Amino acid sequence: MSLSSLLLFHILALILTILVETVFAIICKYRDRHTLTAVILVQIITNPMAVYVANSLILKTNIPWIPAQIAIEFAVIFSEWYLYRKFCPAIRHPFLFSLSANALSYTIGVLLQKYGLISMLLIKIIS
Repeated sequence: MSLSSLLLFHILALILTILVETVFAIICKYRDRHTLTAVILVQIITNPMAVYVANSLILKTNIPWIPAQIAIEFAVIFSEWYLYRKFCPAIRHPFLFSLSANALSYTIGVLLQKYGLISMLLIKIIS
């Protein structure tokens, strides 16, 4: 994967994660500007690092994919739980919110990759 493709993949992953988790927050009736801004900022903090670490571990080491992903996702969930708990008191159950939002966005991301939709988007953007 070229550097430009990798950068586009990271940007696309961030945009899709922000979209999914913001919609999830709205569905959970967190609609005030402060909370939605917090959801977006938390994704900007956690998503790029998670995607980078996942790509680095999977592409450059012999660490099995599933244990690596589980460890990374738990690190993200606990990081987001802490950030929501500290900076966003409107989210009443920050751990459950982070766990659910991440499970949803991760599942959607896996499905998009499985069916080649991420690759199709990257090809359309690049060409």
